[in-house]
Amino acid sequence: MCFLGDSSVYVAFVNDEGQVQRATRLSGSSGGLGAFYPGLGRSDAFGASLAALGDQNGDGVGDLLVAAIGDGDGGSHCGAVYVIFLEPNGFAKGAQKISALEGGLSSVYTLKAGD
Repeated sequence: MCFLGDSSVYVAFVNDEGQVQRATRLSGSSGGLGAFYPGLGRSDAFGASLAALGDQNGDGVGDLLVAAIGDGDGGSHCGAVYVIFLEPNGFAKGAQKISALEGGLSSVYTLKAGD
């Protein structure tokens, strides 16, 4: 997976030798993520960082946490993270945005620009 500056990440499927066999692009317009968050744009910097979360929803497929450091929820460039629930083929089957306005974080912490 890598950040290419175009608000997308790639889920790469590699063989035992570490060679990429295929990849699925996740963005606001591909990989199924657009069904949940179609408004992701280049300025959101979706994919600036990410982490493998393991299986968060009990379906046997690992999930991702993806940062969008330029997301504008709650103010200019406040940022957000997205929990992406994956299908075995790397497509998104669900997603939860966590930001100043969405995902419940504001109920336990007040985010300010730069947090």
